[in-house]
Amino acid sequence: GLEVEALTRSVRELFQRMAELVPSIPGELVAAVVNVEDPKALVYTIAKRLATPRAGLLAALLFTLMPVVVCMAHEGKPHLPGAVLMLLAVYFAMRCAAPESAKVEEAKNDLPHGIRHPTSDIRHYFWWMCVCCGAALGMVLSSWPVFVLIPLVAFRAAGFNPRDRTIRMLTGTAVALGVYLVTNPYILINAFVNREVLKSNFGNSLAMYEIARIGEGFVRTVELTIEGATLPILAVGMIALVVAIIRKHRAAMPLIVVSVAFFLQFVLIGAGKPAEYGRFGIFTNTALVLGTAVAVTSYWASLHRFIQWVLPLFVVAWVGMFGLGYLQNFQADGTVQSSRHRTAERITELVCTQGESANKVRMVVSAEPAPYCIPPLDFSKTDVVLTRLEPGVRPEWTDHPRLKID
Repeated sequence: GLEVEALTRSVRELFQRMAELVPSIPGELVAAVVNVEDPKALVYTIAKRLATPRAGLLAALLFTLMPVVVCMAHEGKPHLPGAVLMLLAVYFAMRCAAPESAKVEEAKNDLPHGIRHPTSDIRHYFWWMCVCCGAALGMVLSSWPVFVLIPLVAFRAAGFNPRDRTIRMLTGTAVALGVYLVTNPYILINAFVNREVLKSNFGNSLAMYEIARIGEGFVRTVELTIEGATLPILAVGMIALVVAIIRKHRAAMPLIVVSVAFFLQFVLIGAGKPAEYGRFGIFTNTALVLGTAVAVTSYWASLHRFIQWVLPLFVVAWVGMFGLGYLQNFQADGTVQSSRHRTAERITELVCTQGESANKVRMVVSAEPAPYCIPPLDFSKTDVVLTRLEPGVRPEWTDHPRLKID
């Protein structure tokens, strides 16, 4: 939407302004931040850094076809650009965690769009990582687990003075929070002018992120991950991430740590969530795509040549099949025969069969629907009642006609 586009533009302009105020920041690094507008290019860059260019190409293709990405690209919500900013933070953390050797540095062919490598001084990468963390939080509040990168890099990066690591962590966190406040200026304004508005906004967000029933949340998170990334991506990606941990792959650690943090957050708030909450797992799904691409092209490179070609094609075809399904649904919802209209017709037919067409109809819903999911009905003749169903409790209205609305 327009709000997401405006926030994205403000973040990009903030990067450019900071570069003007801090001359020591390499121009190439600023270019890397403001010019990576295509998420596929960033996914390619990270996968290539983890493995090979072939892994980068496969990861970029799978990312484009992934159902959750197709969905978020069409809905225009901030979770996709927020995930891109988090990926950019991970990229800078990877540069800090595993600096290139002189031999690798000679390649200078890692960044997308033909951008050259900036200086190997990891301090620049650290500060830009902090900026990206703050920008991601400014895009969507559920990005806050990406802040785990700040202490991780401050204490684990090889180039920092051990005596300064705590100070660097605190100052890095302050920079990230400063970026968040700059990209969301009404946080500070309302903190002094209208605290009730601020309290209401944060209250609504916290209500969405209620922590409850962790076991159920885990099952629901796995279900939504399969829906958003498909089962092969979940299975192969998990294997790849475990292998990276066993092999102590330094460059992969920032990606693994952040993706695990996001998965745990999703588990805590996932109980009872509808399918649309799958957007909260987009970063973890992307990490699984990266792991799948690395596993298929590198870990299993010793397999028969025929399998080396068939396996990537199978994964692409499988993910593409589900991504195409989402694309077709968006196309269908843009016509007069949208799912909302079809649902309204089914409800009207159900009411008419009960002989209640002339009377007031009482409709009971077990979950609060999103505004764009409400079918066009005559609400002057319809009472809508919201009831909260407890697990294992049979509602009184189960003997009445029911209609499941997806």
